[in-house]
Amino acid sequence: MLVAIIGENCVGKSSLADRISQTINSCIYTGKDYLRLKKNPSEALECFKTMLKESVEGENIIYLITEQDHLACCLMVRLKLSLQLIWKQ
Repeated sequence: MLVAIIGENCVGKSSLADRISQTINSCIYTGKDYLRLKKNPSEALECFKTMLKESVEGENIIYLITEQDHLACCLMVRLKLSLQLIWKQ
């Protein structure tokens, strides 16, 4: 499952993510944490997008979003998955 928490700085996103994580056993990523996945930033982003896609049916991920470009990443993943489901039907 992918949970995206969107909001300004210091509004409680991390606290909420911690509580959700205790319930559904998930990994928490904040902002550009995904850059730690690979040495090359573009490879790290692609790896993270793949993880987000796989989280729909696999490992639970909570992604804390404060910047608009990070939201676009989640929306693109969601849109692609929705289109794939439509095509299957």
